Amino acid sequence: MKKLLLLGLTIAGLAACGTEHTPTPQKLGQDVQTLAPATVISVLAEEDLPVPKNAQIIEQMSEFKTVDNTYDELGNKVLIPRDAIISGSYTNDGVNCKIIWKSVYANEDEYQASRGSFALGQNTSASLCDPLRGIKSGDRITIRFNSSPE
Repeated sequence: MKKLLLLGLTIAGLAACGTEHTPTPQKLGQDVQTLAPATVISVLAEEDLPVPKNAQIIEQMSEFKTVDNTYDELGNKVLIPRDAIISGSYTNDGVNCKIIWKSVYANEDEYQASRGSFALGQNTSASLCDPLRGIKSGDRITIRFNSSPE
């Protein structure tokens, strides 16, 4: 009887290991807008962003990936996961260079479907960059959150 019970438990355990579990898609925390003022997150540029020539002004949308998870104030809940995509509007006139942050997406699929969480421009400061260098793929850029909009 013990052998039969042991055999049954072993088979049940092996069956559970063999069952395919579909991973749950990563979702953005619903409280992303409640990030504390002065929260700073780091992102990496996904492409080279050019330097203007002559009197040219460059305005270009681009995507950046988050370096680390961003947690709520208690450190319990991931609000923005690592490798989330943040879109930004890069502007460079040869004198001033900045990125105005637009939206955050949990992953590439959400980005391609244009299902971002909210307008980051209301909650973040523009990030400055070197107008003579532009931005190179892999450059680390910081995003600073402001007080919540009223």
